[in-house]
Amino acid sequence: MDKNFRIRLGVSFLCIALLGAGVMLRAGLLMLVPSARLESAMNRQFRQEPPRMPRRGYMVDRNKESIAVSMEVKSLFANPGKIKNKGEVAERLGKLLH
Repeated sequence: MDKNFRIRLGVSFLCIALLGAGVMLRAGLLMLVPSARLESAMNRQFRQEPPRMPRRGYMVDRNKESIAVSMEVKSLFANPGKIKNKGEVAERLGKLLH
């Protein structure tokens, strides 16, 4: 191998290593350092109403019996990170839902 090839290869590896280190540093900062901007985005996601889907038509078989219908259902969700006593919450929700 000639000397120029080794130098180019070394510089290439160095650039790739620096790029990888930069990505890892940015990922670490996003995970470990609190950010008001990210927290407000998270709160908006958890608090917004899910989009309402339009009612679809009934699907029937060849005997005109319904095989698929649209139904209104209620949904429940929680942010697991904000639940302090998971056992108590699970027990209370279980009683309410059954």
